[in-house]
Amino acid sequence: MNPLIKAIRAHCFPDWVAWKTERTMTKVDKQIEKLQQEMQIEHDKKYVTPIIREHKPDGSKAQELLGGTLQITAPWYKPDNQNSLGVHCNESIHRLRERHEDPSITS
Repeated sequence: MNPLIKAIRAHCFPDWVAWKTERTMTKVDKQIEKLQQEMQIEHDKKYVTPIIREHKPDGSKAQELLGGTLQITAPWYKPDNQNSLGVHCNESIHRLRERHEDPSITS
């Protein structure tokens, strides 16, 4: 390669890298804006106001004092009977009721 061309290329390379980087980052910024808009639209569709339900007290002393259970669910969540978290919560509630009704229970 011609030495003059090598010298010009070596001299201009840092400027070319800066120009190319700026141009690439501008494109990336536009892509990010587009993705954010798409995600916001998806977010607005999916995450709307939660469903809040207040249940009547079941007759236990605790619920007599505090009121019935409060249930908050997301509109897109469809609970099933096999939900391990729900089973765990029901067992915890049962244990709490037992403790409240019988103070001698410690575990």
